[in-house]
Amino acid sequence: MKPTQSWKHRGIDIAEWRNEKGVNYTIRKTYFKKATGEYIEAKSWYREELKELYRLLGEAVATFGEDEAMPELAFAAPVAPVANDLKLLQDRVVAFNDDDIPF
Repeated sequence: MKPTQSWKHRGIDIAEWRNEKGVNYTIRKTYFKKATGEYIEAKSWYREELKELYRLLGEAVATFGEDEAMPELAFAAPVAPVANDLKLLQDRVVAFNDDDIPF
């Protein structure tokens, strides 16, 4: 069985799979180990790789049709604090002196 779509970059792979139950996605990162001549699936990610994964996920999500749109994945706009809440926070802030740092 082959994926219906895939997005790849430098060992990072996102694959889309469709069947009678619906659509699902797999994400993996692999690297080639010269000593053994094998491809190994990695379990840790560097920051640069996470940025690339984020970009690839954006490409995958962009292929969703209108009927598949997932508004719950959209990032919510930050909520501005109410004036009274801000005043309460300011009252609780203690003056800080750099000399108080123990190192």
